[in-house]
Amino acid sequence: MCCVSYVAKYGQEQLWPNPLAPNPWIYPAPTAVPFTPAPPGGILPTFPFPYVPPVDPSKLLIDMKEYSELIEKARKLDELLGQPDCPDPEKEAWIAKLEERIRRLEAADAQREFNERF
Repeated sequence: MCCVSYVAKYGQEQLWPNPLAPNPWIYPAPTAVPFTPAPPGGILPTFPFPYVPPVDPSKLLIDMKEYSELIEKARKLDELLGQPDCPDPEKEAWIAKLEERIRRLEAADAQREFNERF
């Protein structure tokens, strides 16, 4: 199996399952939160999913750019080792989504810098 496939699989499963989501680091809200009233003097119920703190968009941009560079290095390694171009279409589509998210974050970052200047 080629190196690009391993690198893309890790990013797809562990980092950003949907890189085009508005906030890819936030868990999706449940459609209905089960509620059990607390007994008198008891503790209020907690949500069934962990809290994930928000991520700074500029840090997310840096992380995604570095990951994209890692994918390109994996492609070069596959070329040097004579591996076929083997990532499946699903992983290639995910890589394309990652590149699109990077372009959007770069545009938002440029707009933020422009707004700060003027």
